[in-house]
Amino acid sequence: MKPIGVMGCLPRLPVEFPLTYPENAGNMVHANAPFRMFDSAFFVKDVNYKALGFENFLSFVNKRCSHLIVTMANTLRAGEEDGAKYARMLDFLSKVDKPIVVFGLGIQTKETNLDGISLPQEAVALVNHLSSRATLLGVRGDFTKRVLERLCGVSNAYVTGCPSLFSRPLAFAELRENIKNGTVGRPAYAGTRYFDTNENAHLINAIRQGHWLIEPVNKHNHNFYVKTLSGSDSVEDVPYFLRRHLKGEEYGDRHYMRNYFLSSYRLFRNTDEWFQFNAEAVSFSYGSRFHVNMATLLSGKPALWLTHDARTRELVEFMGLPNVDIDSECMSDINAIRKLMNFECFFDKIGGLFKNFNEYLAANDLPEISAPV
Repeated sequence: MKPIGVMGCLPRLPVEFPLTYPENAGNMVHANAPFRMFDSAFFVKDVNYKALGFENFLSFVNKRCSHLIVTMANTLRAGEEDGAKYARMLDFLSKVDKPIVVFGLGIQTKETNLDGISLPQEAVALVNHLSSRATLLGVRGDFTKRVLERLCGVSNAYVTGCPSLFSRPLAFAELRENIKNGTVGRPAYAGTRYFDTNENAHLINAIRQGHWLIEPVNKHNHNFYVKTLSGSDSVEDVPYFLRRHLKGEEYGDRHYMRNYFLSSYRLFRNTDEWFQFNAEAVSFSYGSRFHVNMATLLSGKPALWLTHDARTRELVEFMGLPNVDIDSECMSDINAIRKLMNFECFFDKIGGLFKNFNEYLAANDLPEISAPV
């Protein structure tokens, strides 16, 4: 099998993340999918292809690889006016002469009315180029498919769900077993907009109940954690969305908050450590961070998705994942959360989801992957 080039989301993050290197750790879950599926995959930033005699990634892909896979978690953002990043990507991809296969293209927007969604012309040009370079253009869900058909005029968009789901088939036997027999560990929470009333309430509730806080993005949380490790934290270091709760209550006292972060805060820069932690210490996860919950699922543990935008809804609906609207009032009750984690629909769909994804791979001349037993 020829090598496969991969570019897009980072499969690992540097130690500077997230304080001086802004990123989303959840994207690692998505980014690692091609490498878990194909042993011959090479990442653009690893430069191990230079040992094969190639000066740069472009020459390696064009002269040695069968395909280029592009992982595109949150690449498209509705309403953006600056199209420079799309133009840069198009400039590079236009120099690639091998088939280009997209993993996980989705559009990030809270808007559900197609009339209210726009993309810069550079993004439209990029999507059209990607559409022309493969038999099928993989998208996360039906909403993205309809947006791209309308705004970009593409006719070969194909809904796959999130490719990360297909990266560890063995996890689903573990998931069945854990749901049947119960799981060890503590619940884990991960939110998106902690300054919003509902997500802030979920965060405070997680702190009150001693749940894990798994952070994929927020530098304010991580800065406070780092300061607590060194013992140099002050009131000013408490994240602004938590500071207003410092009123002397047990869960609002700074020292209680400090001890909570020391014992229950976690951030990961590679997926192997993340999955191992989940397997050993997390009973289930819940929250609005899609890939934090996916990391839990791929660790063989259940999760509940709190939906807050069109992108998340299209994913959970297509894949049959347990979900509830983020504004639901039941989230303070741990037993209610457990009852909402019903995986019957997911297990009914999982075989068809793998079949559908394998049809996408086959249409683009990539090897099929193993389905769950």
